Amino acid sequence: MPDAATLELRELVRLRDRLVQDLGDRTRQLHRALDLTFPEFTEHVRDVASATSTTLLVACPTADKFRAADPNALAELKYDARHVIGLELAQALCEAAKTSVGRHQGTVYELQIRYACEDIATLRKRIKKLDEDIGQSLDRHEVGKLLTTIDGIGDNTAARMIASIDFGAFKTAAALAAYVGVAPLVNHSGKRQPLRGHACTMGDADLRAKLWMPTLRAVTHNPWLKAFYARLVAAGKPKKLAIVAAMRKLLGAMISVARTRTPFVPKLAAV
Repeated sequence: MPDAATLELRELVRLRDRLVQDLGDRTRQLHRALDLTFPEFTEHVRDVASATSTTLLVACPTADKFRAADPNALAELKYDARHVIGLELAQALCEAAKTSVGRHQGTVYELQIRYACEDIATLRKRIKKLDEDIGQSLDRHEVGKLLTTIDGIGDNTAARMIASIDFGAFKTAAALAAYVGVAPLVNHSGKRQPLRGHACTMGDADLRAKLWMPTLRAVTHNPWLKAFYARLVAAGKPKKLAIVAAMRKLLGAMISVARTRTPFVPKLAAV
């Protein structure tokens, strides 16, 4: 049975996933409403789920409201404790609203946008607080804390690995790689002898997807994995294949740390 610290991390990770999914749902709802009311807004504020966006849209949810707004007043709106919207952005949005193609205005659309923005702001705060809780819980988990000694593995990734993987159930790194689904797939038949096999489609697809960005960070900031990735690319391997191979290597480092219960120490080739 998993210990109490592992169970706690598992529940925290699952809760965070649900909140992130809710945040994505509210963001899509906000995009739809803006497409109807003020589609030009996203040309000036790319991330509609950002604090800048939600602060502006709570004050002026539609193009009509931006047309009637005072740019100087909008410029002084604070989207956090220190930063304000700024006159340049406020003037640009007010000018764009004057020629907006959005034809759906009125109270019902204002309510949709304001409610979506309030929900997004609440979910952002909850996810931020949950990240702090995950970090504190990880400090109490021996293996989880050791996983963060691998460059590229942050608190959330380490917590996800603890929540998803029982490292003690795997005898080798190859077994773990096969479980996650980053083992090469052999597909030979008769005269069909392809030089390159596809990645295995079996395994934990969700975990593979969640490990993609940490692997990209690792091949950028982790000298050991960066050298491994560069060597594969220099040998003519496709970059995506090299990333998958780096992910497999990263899983090997994780299981090594989990089994030895010691911080990760990379072995770099002598220059």
